[in-house]
Amino acid sequence: MRYSVGTLLFPIAERWQFPLATLCVNCVGCFIMGIVATYFTTSSENPNEMLRIFLMIGMLGAFTTYSAFSYETLLLAQQSRFALGVLNAILHLVGGWLFVFLGMKACQSLY
Repeated sequence: MRYSVGTLLFPIAERWQFPLATLCVNCVGCFIMGIVATYFTTSSENPNEMLRIFLMIGMLGAFTTYSAFSYETLLLAQQSRFALGVLNAILHLVGGWLFVFLGMKACQSLY
């Protein structure tokens, strides 16, 4: 799935010279993490612990990518594109928090 997002966003990322696919994958993963984590911590249905582990660690862990984010940010710095490297780091950090929060709120609105 991560590769498909990268392929889809490649033309835009190449034009902007910015690692957009990694940012999008990580923000989507954070949104889903907010939903899943909130469901498993607030559900009165006694959710399955193995399902929680599978979704949060297995699926989301495989979908999102901290290593690609780190590499791409370092690459921007090595290319003397420091402003884009800092922007990438800030967008990942703030975007991650924001999308986890939005996922939590989305899940809470269903209950």
